[in-house]
Amino acid sequence: MSPYEIPSTKSEVPEEIRKLLTKCYFAYLCTVDENSRPHITPIFFVYDRNTNLMYFVSASKSTKIRNIRLNNRVSLTVDIRDPVNPFNNVGVMTEGEASVEYELGSEESPSDAIFPKSALKAFEMFKRKYAILRQVEPSFSRSMNLIRRFSEVLVSVKPNKMVYWGGGGRFRRVEFCR
Repeated sequence: MSPYEIPSTKSEVPEEIRKLLTKCYFAYLCTVDENSRPHITPIFFVYDRNTNLMYFVSASKSTKIRNIRLNNRVSLTVDIRDPVNPFNNVGVMTEGEASVEYELGSEESPSDAIFPKSALKAFEMFKRKYAILRQVEPSFSRSMNLIRRFSEVLVSVKPNKMVYWGGGGRFRRVEFCR
């Protein structure tokens, strides 16, 4: 353990990590392809404090989904950056396993889909977090079509390890029992 690392109890997610995962709107997801080449992409995500799962949506033909089907081990980074003093940056890196929770069939419309309970809960979390998803005015129809196009697959990430960094180089690592 480094002199800056703060020990943490296994399976407990410290409140500073929970707050960061709830507050932030973007994460960076890293997957690997069949040749072990990394692929990093920004994503919108939600964090379920009760189950300690993170969710994101994607187009079914995206590189990240193809990679997850080959190897479900992923890494996500969420951070808040201080442009004046980088030593004030805070963030969390999560290593875990991704699972496809729901996939919209190629001929299926979202309005016709029958969603599992876990998917409905995740979609409600997305609506609460991202205001654009609550809009119903006609002016938002183009945006909603884009959202539907890129939201064909719902993925959950179950953390195995989280590393938090806070201002001043302090780190906290949390590992989870399987």
